Amino acid sequence: MNNGDSGKSEGVGLLGLEPGAVLLHIGPTKTGTTAIQHALHNARGELAGHGVFLPARTRHPMNVFGVAAGRRPQAGDPERLLSKWQEISAATCAASDRISVLSGELFGDADDEFARRLVDDLGGAERVHVLITCRSLPGLLASQWQQYVQNGVRNSYDDWLTGMLREIPYDKPTPSFWRRHRYDRLASRWSEVVGADRVSVLVVDNSQPEGLPKDFESLLGLPEGVLEVSQDSGNRSLTWGEIEAVRQLYIIAKDPKIAGRTKVDTNILRHKIIPRFQRAHRPGADEPRIVTPDWALDEAAAVGEEIAAGLTESGLRVIGDPALLSRRPSRPQTERPERPMVSSEAVAKLMFESLVEATDRPRRRPRPTIPKQSPPPVEDKVERRFERLVKRFLGRFASKA
Repeated sequence: MNNGDSGKSEGVGLLGLEPGAVLLHIGPTKTGTTAIQHALHNARGELAGHGVFLPARTRHPMNVFGVAAGRRPQAGDPERLLSKWQEISAATCAASDRISVLSGELFGDADDEFARRLVDDLGGAERVHVLITCRSLPGLLASQWQQYVQNGVRNSYDDWLTGMLREIPYDKPTPSFWRRHRYDRLASRWSEVVGADRVSVLVVDNSQPEGLPKDFESLLGLPEGVLEVSQDSGNRSLTWGEIEAVRQLYIIAKDPKIAGRTKVDTNILRHKIIPRFQRAHRPGADEPRIVTPDWALDEAAAVGEEIAAGLTESGLRVIGDPALLSRRPSRPQTERPERPMVSSEAVAKLMFESLVEATDRPRRRPRPTIPKQSPPPVEDKVERRFERLVKRFLGRFASKA
């Protein structure tokens, strides 16, 4: 793959990267990955002029990167996705006169075998430099839980926090949480793959959103202002009422008393409805956000201190202040209301009915003998119905709460 980018690197940056090097940003999730991926993709043309090459054509080919990391794809044919990865890795290997950058949070999920295979695909450990971004543990709990809920986890926030912070071995219901966010152990695993001198840990300061693109500019030797984070990346956090509606929907979809024998494709919810909803609906300033209880903030802060100490003692390159990993959220914690402003159960049932109707209808309709054009995909029907109904009912239930 070659997108025609050309140019020589004007600086090796803080990491000492030379032309031909590969910066492999492995996340993990909820550490600013989406924001920096947008910034890199939007600056693709300008980056080329500074000798920085983005081998992937799209902003974040998640399923392609996931296959490379050994994960089962959420969508798409595995062989086709693997072929796309081979194109990306071949383009990376061929870019000997530029610094290649790949950013994907699923890279960090690779086990040792797939991590070594992935690095070999990109030209070997002598070319690859691994970058791990990390942030305050107390500050990411709420956003990480809601991401799990969007992916189908049905546990309440309090139950999830208890499982992650108080119930040994701290791996239920989401074992990936600590594999991703024990940054000291994540860095240690990857140092075994590429060498300790080729792993860097960047501590993100949540209080300075503009700091992340500036950090990447310094790492890559770019002039200031090349990378800018969009104010609206389409990945906003959901309010308590919104995420409870999503959670209730998953609960209903798995309840045989309600769903019966209907087989509902929840992937439509995960990949189509929720992203469109995030873009279409803008919650009011008075709608309560997710509030983390003090006990969980204290527990997470203690783990953050352990991680900071481990990184400091490891001798790895750490950029930023490790003390930030235990810092509590800067915005004041408000008292949690008894119920969300939006009736989550009512909205969830409404969304469920739209899913059932859209899923069943194609099987009930006879196909025309000679169709003039293909019918719209089921996903599109669900999206349009969802937007119409939820916009109407969100306003209704918000006013009644």
